[in-house]
Amino acid sequence: MKKAAVIVLAFALSMIFAVVAPVMASKPEVIPCGFTASTIHDVTDGTFWWTGDGTILHVRGLTKQMAFTSGAIPNTINYGFATITTDYDFNTKTGEGTYVRTWEMTFVTPYYYYKSGNPPAGFPNPYGVGTLEGKEVGKATSIFYQINGGTSLSLADFTGKLVATHGSGDFEKAKLSADTLGYPFGPPNMPPVIVRINVGNTIYEPTGILTFYE
Repeated sequence: MKKAAVIVLAFALSMIFAVVAPVMASKPEVIPCGFTASTIHDVTDGTFWWTGDGTILHVRGLTKQMAFTSGAIPNTINYGFATITTDYDFNTKTGEGTYVRTWEMTFVTPYYYYKSGNPPAGFPNPYGVGTLEGKEVGKATSIFYQINGGTSLSLADFTGKLVATHGSGDFEKAKLSADTLGYPFGPPNMPPVIVRINVGNTIYEPTGILTFYE
């Protein structure tokens, strides 16, 4: 009886390991990720109001369309786009604020952004093709009035954390986690005209984490 019990137990354990082994073997793929998002245009300036005797600014629904680019004109390569909506509160007296931002990202086959006809770059997107949606939270240290077909109370300098978990295409089962760094940008010796956001640093030195699950 004891011998039979041992045989049955050994068989049961072998069946368990046979089921568990494939699951344990399918580890998620993790790759470094980084890109720069640059303002294309304002979608909507949202709404704003002041409190604290005119020292605290509240902005809701500030929405911009941005492009994921690298390189210099005319060889700038576009990797995708994002529609980004920001809600923030900023104390102009202390120079500090907090924000919450929604990202709707679309990654595309890379192409030359400033060349006539936007010809293909000739290589695949290093992260994939599809969409990702996520949230970013962070702290701001400055704002500026952006004039681009209207007046926009934009965040200028800020740092945050972006996590994106809802996707399609190559990102259907993916998660992006990255630090963000925002800063105003414009021609030399001129006021800033756009905002740039480094997500996971840059494509050349990525620090973000993109995880693909089976």
